[in-house]
Amino acid sequence: MKFPQTLIATLSLLTAVSLQANDSTFKRIKSVDTDQPLIALTFDDGPNQLTPEYLKLFKEEDVKATFFWKGKSVASRPELAKRILAEGHEAGNHSYNHPHFNKLTDEEALKEVMDTQAIIQETTGYTPVLFRAPYILYTPALMSILEEQQLQPIDCNVGVKDWDKSTTVELIIERATTEKTKAGTIMLMHDWSPKSLEALRTIIPQLKEQGYQFVTVSELLKAQKS
Repeated sequence: MKFPQTLIATLSLLTAVSLQANDSTFKRIKSVDTDQPLIALTFDDGPNQLTPEYLKLFKEEDVKATFFWKGKSVASRPELAKRILAEGHEAGNHSYNHPHFNKLTDEEALKEVMDTQAIIQETTGYTPVLFRAPYILYTPALMSILEEQQLQPIDCNVGVKDWDKSTTVELIIERATTEKTKAGTIMLMHDWSPKSLEALRTIIPQLKEQGYQFVTVSELLKAQKS
């Protein structure tokens, strides 16, 4: 898949004027400052084989979530990608091949971002406005690309570590329901994880009992204090 060649031409300019992450007004968002009892569940690496089970649970619980997609996963499961959006969830860009961006050239980094934008647009007609770097690993060059493409980098303030083989369902529940989980929380999970799926059957009702509602990241951002 190819992305617009004009972007390659501007890459040197992006690099030349690249802002260091510490100096840039363009920031990664870990959580949102809001008075409203809203939480954003986010899921990386999909669409996956287990994603339909997550969608079934979310429909039962009236939950909306944000899925950060790998481009190659969208290419392999296009109908599932369409279904996720049709059911009211949000999609973000999570790169095409899930690389470590600090090991890529600037051109390779640009290609990872733009190829994923392209496959999502071609497959679903939707244009992502959010980005999460694999391993939550950003570089100044990647931040410049995201700023140029108006892709907001989204991190998290609660991660359940479902990628760790030693993590149990009970640990996921515990990590998702501590005092760190509050209004404006962005929670990171993976929709390939059967452990997270099982844990959510407890997490969602428990947080609902505390008065929380589950929204997409974009909806959460709109609820930010002015």
